[in-house]
Amino acid sequence: MWVLRLSQVPFVLSLSKHARNRGNQIMDDTAPLLALADRMLWVTALVAAPILLASLAVGLVVGVIQAATSVNEQTLTFVPKLAVIALVLVLFGGSMMALVGDFTQEIFAAIAGVAR
Repeated sequence: MWVLRLSQVPFVLSLSKHARNRGNQIMDDTAPLLALADRMLWVTALVAAPILLASLAVGLVVGVIQAATSVNEQTLTFVPKLAVIALVLVLFGGSMMALVGDFTQEIFAAIAGVAR
């Protein structure tokens, strides 16, 4: 079984060997990586937010109705949440996939830029 060791990771080696010599250049080298990580988190939040917010709203409404009517059935929230999530995916699924596709193309372009 192959195991990756810290000494085999080039980034860790560059930090340990050349940190004293390069000064602030390390921050310049990591800026594109941090920007890509920041964009990744934003894309993840934008793709997940409509589904999570719709599910939260339906769960809250059904929970209030259950509390008002004293019906404590756990499976009662499943069908409305499933229907609303399906509706959200129908309405926003295309834009979600376009967002993920654009980000994937951006990552592959960044990988190709590093390989040159």
